[in-house]
Amino acid sequence: MRTRRKLSAGGLVLVVVGVIIFSAGSLGLLASIILDTTPPSITPLNPTGTESSPTVWTINTATQLFADLYDTSLPLTEKAVITEPDGTVLTLASESPFWSEFYTWFTPTQEGKYKVVFDMTDAVGNEGTSTVWGSCTSIAPTGDWKWDGIAVELGANLGITNQISHTISWTQTGGETATKVYVRYWIPGTGVSSVNLSKSGDTWSGTINLDKGDGSYIIEGHVAWSTYDVVLLSILTSVNSETKGQERSIYEWISMFTILAGITLIVSGSVSTKR
Repeated sequence: MRTRRKLSAGGLVLVVVGVIIFSAGSLGLLASIILDTTPPSITPLNPTGTESSPTVWTINTATQLFADLYDTSLPLTEKAVITEPDGTVLTLASESPFWSEFYTWFTPTQEGKYKVVFDMTDAVGNEGTSTVWGSCTSIAPTGDWKWDGIAVELGANLGITNQISHTISWTQTGGETATKVYVRYWIPGTGVSSVNLSKSGDTWSGTINLDKGDGSYIIEGHVAWSTYDVVLLSILTSVNSETKGQERSIYEWISMFTILAGITLIVSGSVSTKR
């Protein structure tokens, strides 16, 4: 006849304490979500212009809509609502697998102004929006970009690279004469750095150090002329690791560690038995 195994007194205490701690952690995590009344924070990175001074794009050329996002709760929806010059409204979902960023590709086909509303709603219904403007012209300069001497095109992913001494250049091949060429680069969630390129003949060139640490970098090439400033290049590259995921609040981390401690005590108590 099999003897029924029972929890020892010490094991029972561990189980009870574990259940209490697990419950406290679960309630803390639930409260951090339920009590969240703060709308998501949205920082547009392209476009960034206002209605009176919009970011300029090139007609019939794909451009990457991009924004940094932050919220303490899980996102429910992330989208960009675009109103074209003729009044047509487009709604585009994010193509990014990460909570902390929004990006998608869009090709403007009309000259004029574009209203772009980045919109994020979190899991408890808080909605955050940010409105920016772009515009389109058909007289932008044209040219060829190179990264470390290798030709690159809009949307290229360069894979993993190192941090220092990358050369980037742009050689003009047509359109209005460029008066300034510069490059912006950043990791989503960090500040944007900028490097001006120097001109020699028809070629502008410079050196970039990806100095923001490990992560996935976005690199934009800008060409300016007259009163316009156009993004003609947007590429991705990583330094040693993948893009950072969504940041969590200190309360969520405490709750999750508390839940883990509770589970550990429950398991420890359960395996402490006596005949």
